[in-house]
Amino acid sequence: MLAYTLRRVLWIGPVLLVIATITFFLMQAVPGGPFVREKERPEAIERAIQAEYGLDKPSTTITLGQGSSQAMLLLGKAAGEGAVYAKDQSRPMIVTVESSLDADVAKDIGEFRQKDLLDGRPFNSTRLEVTRNGQTTVFEKTKTKNKEGQDEEKWKQTAPTAADVDQTTVDNLLAAVTAARATSFVDSAANLDKPEVAISLTSDEGKRIEKLTLARDGSDGFAARDGESGVAKVDAATIDNIVKSLEGVKPPQPATPPTPPSGK
Repeated sequence: MLAYTLRRVLWIGPVLLVIATITFFLMQAVPGGPFVREKERPEAIERAIQAEYGLDKPSTTITLGQGSSQAMLLLGKAAGEGAVYAKDQSRPMIVTVESSLDADVAKDIGEFRQKDLLDGRPFNSTRLEVTRNGQTTVFEKTKTKNKEGQDEEKWKQTAPTAADVDQTTVDNLLAAVTAARATSFVDSAANLDKPEVAISLTSDEGKRIEKLTLARDGSDGFAARDGESGVAKVDAATIDNIVKSLEGVKPPQPATPPTPPSGK
């Protein structure tokens, strides 16, 4: 029985090889190919089909690419709940796409840009530099041992002077910095060469360093990321919150000893 089973197993390889070889030659013998275009429809029929799906007078025309490398997508009638008919102008096939695409392409390009001005977050940040009024204050996350001998992460001020700081006040500053968001985008803004606040945030174990400058022009706030074009508009309250949080960083408060009970 074992010998019979082994013979059957050994025959599997040659049989599969023969089947693959026959299949290959049969495929080669078939005329045409998978990329040969189907016969074009008469123009009158093509126009009737496009009218049926609202593609003769598309609600939206989207052009992708530039120069000779362009594609044009036509959006037509509704195709049921949440969908519309669509067609690549250079191809006969008609498909359906989400109707939200029609609303999305009407949006300003700035609405698709990332609104968060910094990618780092308080939990993965390890170094923070804040420059204001010509003075740079630097905070770094360090590892220390607590009273029980366990590893503990703490923020310390390393510049302009080394000092212990209250962890809650540093957490508030990090929260204010990483919460900065754009409300919209513009090409340029005044006063960014003399920012009110300049920030450098290191995160992801030193792998990411982000730099951000914030300035005011009247009652408006603006921000620019280092290495990126364009300027983000921000709420003036964003700058106020960062400045207030920076000024609120304090040395650690000594523990208050318990009040002894009063005797009777």
